[in-house]
Amino acid sequence: MTTTTIKTADLTGAALDYAVAMAGAWKHAHEHFPTMTLDSTFKGYRAFRFEGGRVVCQLVPNNPFRQDHVIYEPSSTWEIAGLIIERELISTNHMQGRAEQFRWQALIPGRDKNGLAETRDCYGPTLLTAAMRCYVASKLGGTVDIPQELSP
Repeated sequence: MTTTTIKTADLTGAALDYAVAMAGAWKHAHEHFPTMTLDSTFKGYRAFRFEGGRVVCQLVPNNPFRQDHVIYEPSSTWEIAGLIIERELISTNHMQGRAEQFRWQALIPGRDKNGLAETRDCYGPTLLTAAMRCYVASKLGGTVDIPQELSP
């Protein structure tokens, strides 16, 4: 799989969703996607391309008999992003009068290498984009490797 390095601040759409999964949020996905099988967990994630060309991040179930590989879109789905925002204590602000690409600010509390409190902040055109960029930045840093097919 060929990858491209992208700044976290530039992530959007499927690339941002994939980065959120890479940051570990997919491990809690069973909370959002209950199943009829006994094993409601997922073993990982992958990029998936529909026939029309739309590319999404898709969760892959642990159970090989489970057929419902789930589309994972925290950058546009409140049901997924809301729990991440709550769990990670992400706060947001609307930036009145700012440029379209920086309408929202998200802040996440954290610790630096010495254990001292620090806050990371990110911006985006929507609240969910800003919050998910902030989550990714707090877990993976300022750049991430994204599969070439997901690159914006």
